[in-house]
Amino acid sequence: MKNLAVSLAFAALAACPIAVTHAASTDSRRTETVPFGDLDLSNQAGAATLFHRVRSAAADVCSQPSGGDYYTALVYKRCVDSAMGDAVSAVDRPTVTTYAQGRGVSIKNAHSN
Repeated sequence: MKNLAVSLAFAALAACPIAVTHAASTDSRRTETVPFGDLDLSNQAGAATLFHRVRSAAADVCSQPSGGDYYTALVYKRCVDSAMGDAVSAVDRPTVTTYAQGRGVSIKNAHSN
């Protein structure tokens, strides 16, 4: 089964794992594995399902702040956006990339297919 781990400090991946990671401190990282072996990523339905799984994992890993200050909310949003962009880039499937970009996710090193 394929898994995805979304990571902010993204390391090289073996096969298809991606990590959703948020550096809570200099020596700790939070990671959540997102399974996607059950999805057909060649169609929009599969891409949408993976997108929602990754978004949920990124939200969990980035720990949404309870306070309402603007700076804290901005840091949280940047964490989620970065984690999602890294995960989608690691999956490297045109349908997933297009779906995510259509929803405002910035993907580093996205291939033009």
